[in-house]
Amino acid sequence: MKKYSLLYIDDNLLNLEMFEDIFEDDFVISTKDDSVDALSYVKSVKPDMVILDVHMPVKDGIQVFRELAADEETACIPVMFYSMDDSDETVSKALLLGPEDFLVRTMSSSQIKARILNKLFKTSDSNEEKTSLRCENLELCMDNFQASIEGEEVSLTSIEFKILYYILMKQEERIPKEELIKYVWGDTTVVSRAINTHMTNLRNKIRPANFTIKINRHNQIHVVKS
Repeated sequence: MKKYSLLYIDDNLLNLEMFEDIFEDDFVISTKDDSVDALSYVKSVKPDMVILDVHMPVKDGIQVFRELAADEETACIPVMFYSMDDSDETVSKALLLGPEDFLVRTMSSSQIKARILNKLFKTSDSNEEKTSLRCENLELCMDNFQASIEGEEVSLTSIEFKILYYILMKQEERIPKEELIKYVWGDTTVVSRAINTHMTNLRNKIRPANFTIKINRHNQIHVVKS
């Protein structure tokens, strides 16, 4: 089995050491103890996944996530938050950004490992299913996780890409919202407004495409071609 690479960013050296000690047999671990130049460091390391602490000085995990999501070189690298802070406010704020998951330090190491591998396996499986997907003038390329409209690249976050991928895989069907949430996040406990936020952002980004994505009154998602 492939040994995936993780980059863990946290300002607490003890947290970094503990994470590496626990997971070094399962993953190739890189660590960084400050977030100031996190974007350039992620570009140089090119990990399979980034693990982000939420609360860090100078630049917190929320800011780092936004930088990664906005840069075309890093937008498709999956990101998980990892924190002791499991308050509703912190978790909801983080999840609305579109990470793969929010891990709490009190979770068992086996559960954390399973959640990470589950997301990485899904990414790999998606890449192997098809090399590209097309709907009208929009194309998704699974080789580099990029979207383009008439040859012009569209910058999508990893969550937006997964949402669009699943919708285009079933573009002739009406997809229950709960089904899409389960595919993207692995369970249905994610608040509905999270998927609504990502859907709004996605539709704005692919506005030049010759189709639209609708949600009907039965909470079913479907493609309407021009």
